[in-house]
Amino acid sequence: MQNLHKRLKDPNIKQAIISLDAMLHLAILSVLYELNIEIPKDVMTATFNDSYLTEIASPPQTSIDIKPRMLGQQAGSAILNILKNKAQDVIELVIIDTELKIRKSHSDSKGVLK
Repeated sequence: MQNLHKRLKDPNIKQAIISLDAMLHLAILSVLYELNIEIPKDVMTATFNDSYLTEIASPPQTSIDIKPRMLGQQAGSAILNILKNKAQDVIELVIIDTELKIRKSHSDSKGVLK
């Protein structure tokens, strides 16, 4: 947490912060709040983990919905297929659509989303 404080205090580091994990994202939001860094005025934030927390955060967080339920279903199906066919070298490309959910944690004034 101290390293996070130190990095977020650096004025040269940030225009946007994207986190890959919901718990890390909550920690980032907490540190930004402690440092009086305003979202999206001072920094924009987003996370890959779309959940109800992204909607109730203040401000609501931009997120990428990676469709974890669909990922799990596809992974389970692939495992069952491997077990059923007793195949060792099964390679299958599965593409699952994601969805960018733009919320109030971004700002068009920074020109990032243009």
